[in-house]
Amino acid sequence: PLFPASALVRESIPEITPRWSRANSEIFLPATGARDAFVLLFAQAPPGPSAVNVCLSAPNETTLADWTMPPNAWRWLIAPIFYPTLKHEGWASLETTPAYDPNDRKYPSDLGILLSYVTVLQAP
Repeated sequence: PLFPASALVRESIPEITPRWSRANSEIFLPATGARDAFVLLFAQAPPGPSAVNVCLSAPNETTLADWTMPPNAWRWLIAPIFYPTLKHEGWASLETTPAYDPNDRKYPSDLGILLSYVTVLQAP
């Protein structure tokens, strides 16, 4: 197993108001030092008739993960990050295809996924 049962901690996570990402956006990822890590995103795909594809790329443009999300469903998206990919912090790209157009003037016509949590955990 990646994490032995003795290493797991159960804690309540404070509620965070989700925010829409744009179809081509960036998220800041901290440096992991000289260790492997995992990036975790708690996200919801936009409503619609079909799934969306989400691609996370490191600051050096290395693809970290590709996910397919069913419409209107919340999911934990998890990807391993191997040293030295995040030796230095930086902006990672988060691309969602197809873009979502809510047909609402309050929102742009190129929304991505609805993000609630983004975190980076160092591997044990």
